[in-house]
Amino acid sequence: MILSHRHRFIFIKTAKTAGTSIEFALATLCGPEDVVTPVSEREERERGEHGARNWVVPLRARPLRWWWAKATGLNTKWYGEVYYNHMGAARVRALVGEAVWSSYRKVAVERNPWDREVSNYFYRARLQKNPPSFRDFVLDDRLHHPLKNFHAYSIDGRVAVDRVLRFERLEEDLGTFLAEVGIDRLPPLPRQKGNLRPKGIPYRDYYDDETREKVARLYAPEIALMGYRF
Repeated sequence: MILSHRHRFIFIKTAKTAGTSIEFALATLCGPEDVVTPVSEREERERGEHGARNWVVPLRARPLRWWWAKATGLNTKWYGEVYYNHMGAARVRALVGEAVWSSYRKVAVERNPWDREVSNYFYRARLQKNPPSFRDFVLDDRLHHPLKNFHAYSIDGRVAVDRVLRFERLEEDLGTFLAEVGIDRLPPLPRQKGNLRPKGIPYRDYYDDETREKVARLYAPEIALMGYRF
């Protein structure tokens, strides 16, 4: 995620929506006082001077719940110790405070869930010698862990960001959002993690009726919100 005090916006990073590529671009616009959360070591080397910064919360700024978690032996990461990759809106709001949250522009990106699930499958299968079939991946709950994108940019079931951009027209939507926060140029979007999926195969070709309906049930909130169709 990115918290830009310079431009007064918060980017909530969702999964399989070009989030890392967007972070690469937005980080070039951020100042030394802004928050940019870490990605992988390789990607941090690629980002160079525009890499992670200010993501560890100073002790004096940590909320009371962090001290409680520390005293009770819980994993303090989730209680306000750091800003982290794919941090959801509720935790960002709790850490930045209501004044910043309500006055900054907040943005996330969504993608057609049937298309997104194909990308999720190839990402999960990339290191497996004998990956399951796409059908088994979707239908077997032991293999499949649903993406929580809607949960990331909503709070108590309601959308908590000002804009949900469409992956399908990312450059246009992102350019419009940046103009709203006073940025008149869209930095180049690098293609991170975009080479794992076979080229030229429409996402619909991976589905049968059962897998199609399973994805529709799993991701009903974002399908309804964005009006996606198979």
